[in-house]
Amino acid sequence: LIVSAPSSDDDEGDVHGSIAGSFWLMAAVFSLMSICYYYCYQRFMPFAAINLKTALTAVRANMGLFFLSVGALFAIYAWSIMWAIAMGGIMYHDQQKEQVPCSQKYNDDYVSHDGMCDQQPNAIAITMLVLCFYWTQQVIQNTVHTTTAGTVGSWWVRPAEVDYQSSGGCCGQDVSDSLYRSCTYSFGSICFGSLLVAILQTLENMARNNRNRRDILSIVIQCLIMCLRAWLEYFNSWAFCYVGIYGYDYVTAGRKVIELFKARGWTTLITDRLVFRVLIMANLGTAALSGALCVLLMLFLGINKFHSKDDWSIALVIAFWVGFVIGLIISNTVLFVVESAVRTVMICFCEQPMMDPQQARPELQELKETYAATYPDIFRFGRARPDMEMAERNVV
Repeated sequence: LIVSAPSSDDDEGDVHGSIAGSFWLMAAVFSLMSICYYYCYQRFMPFAAINLKTALTAVRANMGLFFLSVGALFAIYAWSIMWAIAMGGIMYHDQQKEQVPCSQKYNDDYVSHDGMCDQQPNAIAITMLVLCFYWTQQVIQNTVHTTTAGTVGSWWVRPAEVDYQSSGGCCGQDVSDSLYRSCTYSFGSICFGSLLVAILQTLENMARNNRNRRDILSIVIQCLIMCLRAWLEYFNSWAFCYVGIYGYDYVTAGRKVIELFKARGWTTLITDRLVFRVLIMANLGTAALSGALCVLLMLFLGINKFHSKDDWSIALVIAFWVGFVIGLIISNTVLFVVESAVRTVMICFCEQPMMDPQQARPELQELKETYAATYPDIFRFGRARPDMEMAERNVV
């Protein structure tokens, strides 16, 4: 709209022309980057696609995982409301205290020291409350993730002909058993791993909201905390798969993840990142489609309810973004289960690539054939090289 908007004078025309030029330059750069990305990772895509297909097959056999994910979403919303009420109570209690001179509250030159100001809020209480918010949110998400891993692991070792009888379709025994293990035997591991991430999230929040962060060192520290938090979240996403599949404690699961990446590091990482990008595009596509449907609904129902064209345009923009956010939340809730299932399938395949054909699922043979075509230096004629077999036994 900005590029095609008519200009009333030469200056506005120059501005619009520069914006249009910048837009097309950015489009060209991103197009070249996409082409280079495709050619660099083209040979890895079939194996990533088979992983995603296998994960979707496992999830379809256990549809109760989607209901569990939706229930976790409502639990997070309910916890957020309770947390906001508690935070409001702390802030209200602090406001009831007597005011103090502003010179006692602020020690920088950017705030006037004249007059009276409210006292500093209880920093310890607020910090602990923020930590509790992040910790509970992480525990809920990781419980769903661990339950998904346990369910897909049970599906992996079961023959295909007994899928429906064991899974029970919508709310089967595999889902309920895995959820029970996640909420009992493995709950300590989930809480411990979630606490580590919550601490980093709290430190990152404190660094971001620090009023005195005006030097390079503070910015670097904030960036390091953010990177460490992102790395730990990614590490946990693999560790909790081992917790869900094998019932390991968090430390043992972390050791298994390190061994996995030592044996299959680039293979696992590339496949995971390719699937992750597909799920991101699916998220954005679903959100955009939801927003477009809301706009069409507004066009169909509310075209005569606005007095001016400007009000009508604003209403359409609001309708699109409301639909976009709703679609993004729903899509992310569903695809979170799929992402967990993909990582579980990769772990199961890396841990047991030489499973007995009599006991293996048909998806395993398809994974082995695609893996042999993608990595011919590791697999020869559908069999692993002896050194890789020994590495795989060490991983197990």
